[in-house]
Amino acid sequence: MWRFRDVYRVTWKVNDEPILADDLPAGAFDSSDERARVAALFEKYDESLTMEPEVDSQFREIARERTERHSFRTYLEIPFLRDTGDLVYAAR
Repeated sequence: MWRFRDVYRVTWKVNDEPILADDLPAGAFDSSDERARVAALFEKYDESLTMEPEVDSQFREIARERTERHSFRTYLEIPFLRDTGDLVYAAR
């Protein structure tokens, strides 16, 4: 996630509010399978509103897999968009 609104919808809710996979933009997922995995993890999280170590480690595994598939995106594209994203959207 690189846009502030996406971070606000998810990250700031951790350990405080329920989170739904639908809160994330479609581009946050590489496949429908990945979306289903994330949705299942959010359902587990939503039961207690606590990011349990087991759930957190499964999110970490998804992130590791994504980085392995798209290292350019992880290490270059996303950091670049975080630095310039507000400028790109403001210019539209």
